[in-house]
This record gives sequence, structure tokens and C-alpha cells, in this order.
Amino acid sequence: MNQIKKIVDQLHKIMVVLGQIMLVLITILTCIQVFSRYVLDFSLRWSEEVPLIMMVWFGFIALALGVKKKLHISIELFFRMFPEPVQKVVLKFVDLCILTFGVIMVVYGWQLAMVMMASTMPATKMPTGYLYIIVPISGVFVVFDSLMELLGLIENEEEAQDDEVIESLKSLSLGGKN
Repeated sequence: MNQIKKIVDQLHKIMVVLGQIMLVLITILTCIQVFSRYVLDFSLRWSEEVPLIMMVWFGFIALALGVKKKLHISIELFFRMFPEPVQKVVLKFVDLCILTFGVIMVVYGWQLAMVMMASTMPATKMPTGYLYIIVPISGVFVVFDSLMELLGLIENEEEAQDDEVIESLKSLSLGGKN
């Protein structure tokens, strides 16, 4: 299991880099599109479709990474009023809900992507399934990370690293007096 976790952690790092690259490319392609449309008075056929594909992919990559980093929305006010044993049960229930959502993403996302492979996008002529294939891919990561959390197999080393980053950021002097 430890070997699988290392592989998935490496894949998470690749997803972060891929997301960063896509964000930069979305910005560049959108600027090119605006410039060519309003300054050069012509539009590149693919310049709207490609950033749209990248935005969809970026959103699902961010979703999967958000599950890993526990960035999902939660209401802490009421949660903190419960006794600790109830809090643990609620957290397990939340992990189970996220796991269920991930399974739905994998199953129905795959079906959607395969059905959409038969149609093509108008500008790029790529199969539309390429737009949707990220749904089951992201779902696999959601399932894995929520299952690891549900089974208590997540180590606290990430929290320690996050605490180090937070402490480092706090110690920075951003233009103020030391």
C-alpha cells in the first residue's frame, strides 16, 4: 500500500504542474484571442475551444487536489459544538460522501466520455470525449484520497509540511518593520 501511495503522490505532483501549465496557457491563449480579434480584426477558430477544454480540465484537477488537501467547504461553527466522538463520526460520514461522489465521477464520467467520443468539437475536430475524460481520471484520485482518509491511512507528515510553510510565511516581513 505504501508503494501505491508513493505512486499516487507523484501523480498528484504531476497534476499540480499540469494545472499550473494549463493556467498559464489559458491566460496566454485568451490574450492572443483578444488581441487577434480586436486589434488584427480576425479570430483564430480554435482560440476559444482550447482554453475552454483547459478550464474544464483545470477545474477537475483542482477538485481532486482539493480532496487531497481537504479544501472542501465545511461549516465549522456547528461542528465544533459537538463532542469529539460525534465529530469523528461526522468526519467519517463526510469522507464516505466524498468517496461516493468519487465513485459516481468514475462510473458516469467514463460512460459520458465514451459516449462523447463519437462526436467532435467544432473548431479543433477533436473527439468531444477528450473534454470529459478528465472526469473519471479526477474521480479515481477522489476515490483514492477519500478512501485513504476514511481508513485512516493518511499520515500527518503533510500537515507538518503545511505547518512549516505557514510558519515560514508568517516569518516573512512584507515591507514592514522587523
